[in-house]
Amino acid sequence: MSKRRSKWMGRSWWAAQIEAQERSGQSQRVFCKARGLSISSLARWRRRLRVESTALAVRESPKFVEVELPVVSGPLVRVRVGTVTVDFETLPPPGWVSQLAALEAQRC
Repeated sequence: MSKRRSKWMGRSWWAAQIEAQERSGQSQRVFCKARGLSISSLARWRRRLRVESTALAVRESPKFVEVELPVVSGPLVRVRVGTVTVDFETLPPPGWVSQLAALEAQRC
């Protein structure tokens, strides 16, 4: 293949050649020889297009993953300090837990 001919053959042209080779059932060597193509160019474009499609798939992957939480019957948080137990449906403020612990310490 001449240098002049290879300048106008870009990504879409090579993608079409790769697809045609795969559909033909011919080996890369036979396919390239019949069309006057360089087998190394075909292999290089095959790798390049595969890497690009993999990178595109990674870039387009979602940034967040949906998570399903099980429905829990009863409290989500149980705080037990000494003999006192308190159940919460959501997390209590951090200061509240330390105050409860301080009160229990004073009691003892």
